Amino acid sequence: MTGAWRVGWVEREVPGAPCAVWAEGAAARALAALLLAEPARCAGLRGVGGGGALVLLGEPERLPWVDGARYLAKCEGAESLYVPTPLQPDLAPALVAHAVARHAALPAAVVPAEGGVRVFPLGRAWTVEADALRAFLGAG
Repeated sequence: MTGAWRVGWVEREVPGAPCAVWAEGAAARALAALLLAEPARCAGLRGVGGGGALVLLGEPERLPWVDGARYLAKCEGAESLYVPTPLQPDLAPALVAHAVARHAALPAAVVPAEGGVRVFPLGRAWTVEADALRAFLGAG
């Protein structure tokens, strides 16, 4: 979902520890294809996909990478939000979490998008398996 409200972003002094990777469009399809080609990389990952986007959650060393993807970290002050690792909302994190919770279940990924933010609820993350990845690719 893309929010109609805007959040400004500031650089963190120290990037957050990655615990998820977000990709959209071609990058999301490349991420799914990478995992289908190397099924052992799926171990320990959970995912949420839809609307052409894919978010994978897992330990930092398990997270795959493709060009165009962004690593996400838990937001300082609102750990139910996952935000790009180098960024922090310029609003009070609890306020952002409250605004997100009015539109989507928490936990959720919140990433900058043209015209506002993009929000991906993460509570229904599935175990990453080949069938789910093929379904994601078939839906796009």
